[in-house]
Amino acid sequence: MRETLQHITAEKVGFNLAQEARVTARTMRESPTVLEIAARNIRTYEAETLEDHVVSYFPYFRNSYNGENRLFRLNSKIEEDLVIKVIDPQERGGAVVEGFTKLEQDMSKISTGFFLWISPRGPAGSEGVYKNISYRYHQVYIGEITKDTVDAYALKADIDEARLSEWVHLVSRGEKSPDPKNAESFIKSPVVLSCLDGENAITKSLLTLRTILSVAGRNQFYKDTTVDEVFSLMKKQGMKQEEEVRQLRDRLSYELSGFHTGGEAHMGEVLGRHMIALYSRYQDERGNVPLKGCVGGSISINQLFGSRLTQESGGVFSSMYRVASVGAATISESCNKISCKKCNWEASDEDVQRIQKGDLKACPKCGWKP
Repeated sequence: MRETLQHITAEKVGFNLAQEARVTARTMRESPTVLEIAARNIRTYEAETLEDHVVSYFPYFRNSYNGENRLFRLNSKIEEDLVIKVIDPQERGGAVVEGFTKLEQDMSKISTGFFLWISPRGPAGSEGVYKNISYRYHQVYIGEITKDTVDAYALKADIDEARLSEWVHLVSRGEKSPDPKNAESFIKSPVVLSCLDGENAITKSLLTLRTILSVAGRNQFYKDTTVDEVFSLMKKQGMKQEEEVRQLRDRLSYELSGFHTGGEAHMGEVLGRHMIALYSRYQDERGNVPLKGCVGGSISINQLFGSRLTQESGGVFSSMYRVASVGAATISESCNKISCKKCNWEASDEDVQRIQKGDLKACPKCGWKP
């Protein structure tokens, strides 16, 4: 069991089980409510990496840190739980860190309101793993700001960049006008508005987008999903996801009833069993699990091969989330190599593709079958 769980890493499947177990174990000693966050991270991973939903929801917390109002993944005031910690400085040459910092600073100036922040499609960066990744779709972040929390929704979109720029311009009341041909211009132009009813502001902003798109003769937000359907999907998916989070939290609470004597290893085994169950549920007849939008395309339930990533999960604002949700490999070297456990034959990139398609089911050198 433990040998299998060692393969559930950010490098291989986009989920850092060891990090999740370490953070959950540390925080659970202080507050059992952290199990809800662990359940939410698992559910968010499923929604975006395995189900490919247009909408994903993740609540964040607003707490004081060094005299400033900051965003946290947990309801804590610990530095490592800051949202900025799960945004990789290498992503898009640091533009994402700069854009999120601006978003966070603008949020800190208001008590309640609305926000809109767009990470457009295109190259994910020129350094590290990002030089081999291109975001296939836009990631539109939108949500409600309350006194203590930020309800963040991540929406996939394939709208023309010029229409998105017009949307940002109108929603920001003319203060922001990102260049449609410059991804960094969007990322560095978050919109934060002070208002009493953030949910109403979301509705109004989507109505504005519908008007913009109607002039261009379309109403699609993402693939066949229309702008009119987006808000209802946000409510529906948010409620569904919250109910599933509660159910998973209760199961984790039951399984960890004796946690105080188990430590991080026990925590890793409990969380890992749920990850294995997810992969088993989504595997096809050949044992392959498609990773929607992930670099590498799929993993084998037997071999657990995948992409080279380094960020732990951290909600919809994280670099890990964007790669898993809308990322795609641009060159084949992003795939890990597969080797035969019997004779050590190593598959080429072409062999990997044949294995993924199910055309190569045994080692061509010794005939061993996994």
